[in-house]
Amino acid sequence: MKNTTSVQDATSRGSFAGRLGFVLAAAGSAVGLGNLWKFPYLTYRHGGGSEGSGAGAFVLIYLAAVLLIGAPVMLAEIFLGKKTGLNPVGAFRSLRPKGGWKFVGGLGVATGFVLLSYYSIVAGWTVQYVIYAVTGALSGDADTSGSLFTGFLASPSRQIGFHAAFMGMTIAVIVGGVSKGIERWTKMLMPVLLGILAVLTVRSLTLPGGSRALTFLFYPDFSAINRGLVLEAVGQAFFSLSLGMGAIITYGSYMKREERIGPAAVSVVLLDTLVALMASIIVFGSIFSFNLSMDSGGIGNLFTTIPVIFSKIPAGALLLIMFYLLIMFAALTSTVSLLETVSAYFIDELGMNRKKAAALSGGAIFALGIPSALSFNLMADATLGGRTFFDWMDYFCANISLPLGGLGVALFVGWALTQREVEGELGSEVLTKAWRFSLRYLAPVAILAVTLGMLFGGVDA
Repeated sequence: MKNTTSVQDATSRGSFAGRLGFVLAAAGSAVGLGNLWKFPYLTYRHGGGSEGSGAGAFVLIYLAAVLLIGAPVMLAEIFLGKKTGLNPVGAFRSLRPKGGWKFVGGLGVATGFVLLSYYSIVAGWTVQYVIYAVTGALSGDADTSGSLFTGFLASPSRQIGFHAAFMGMTIAVIVGGVSKGIERWTKMLMPVLLGILAVLTVRSLTLPGGSRALTFLFYPDFSAINRGLVLEAVGQAFFSLSLGMGAIITYGSYMKREERIGPAAVSVVLLDTLVALMASIIVFGSIFSFNLSMDSGGIGNLFTTIPVIFSKIPAGALLLIMFYLLIMFAALTSTVSLLETVSAYFIDELGMNRKKAAALSGGAIFALGIPSALSFNLMADATLGGRTFFDWMDYFCANISLPLGGLGVALFVGWALTQREVEGELGSEVLTKAWRFSLRYLAPVAILAVTLGMLFGGVDA
């Protein structure tokens, strides 16, 4: 039976104990593989690589996009969740029952479903590589490291097995509930994640290339600014914050009524940005110290290039274990937010209990992920338009559903809702007007520009 109330009793769905629980959970959702590899790669490329003068222009535009576009859309998603106390579909429907806006929420749930089905495959790789690192199986030789990864991908049983293991861990967290599951685990995982990141950052700064890493990251070479740099900086700022997939709306629905969304959103954005910058320092400090390079932005580089980098650092074996634990924890906090978004739909809209909703949705997502797991081996040659099943799932989410979801949120809060419905949330009339201006004009234009850039070339998805 569908829930048609605008705000549910918090005790029926669960809630975060306080702002810290929400911030760590939402930051855990945002912090993922994109922060730890994609941002460093884009920064490296737009800084001119090892021979470049500096990536500060890219970083500056990225930070501006986070402030002017990413943060306002995040505020909008938190607002929708907190105001309605419902999943993405219920949130849009309760505020505007007519007009088809609920389909924006439905797109968010569908995106979370599809995205998790293939993200869990990559997340499973982190488990295998923690094991590799602990057992000393990783080599500092580039060819050996590449062969090990290729052999791992070629095994259907291991791809499906680690996919199942990661989905199992994710389901177990969701079954525990909001406070005793999501909040408890993120309060443990996020401090450990940040602690490991801090240790690796400090170690990287003590390497011979540490100071150069800082100069490269923050020195602005404005002559490098072009259309591609701007679009990729804006796109990374948007996608890095887990926007457009309903996760932040869902987490916002578990906030207590007295919590203010402004400080919470600022904290999440700051944490997410800090992680991306620290990850860049770690990577740049290492590659500049040992005259290495980042030849590709593919996620596989996390499992082929990183072992080579750490093999050259004193105590590198221990640091490598810490690094892959960092990646695994970041992946888990992200998969938890995705599954919670889908489970919340089953709980709110279909009246399921949490255990059944988590098991059913998790099982269905696992099944959808099997063809993605086989895309690296048995189904590698089963392509359409040159893309495997895994590639198409990623293409759909990155190029279509995520941008449309974010655009829908911006237009809904910016145009469909009235000033009276949103006023008071930020505690300042000036801030509210600036927020609405971004949602009405800046965010939609930026999202459309990045989307067209991804669809028609020139921007990395």
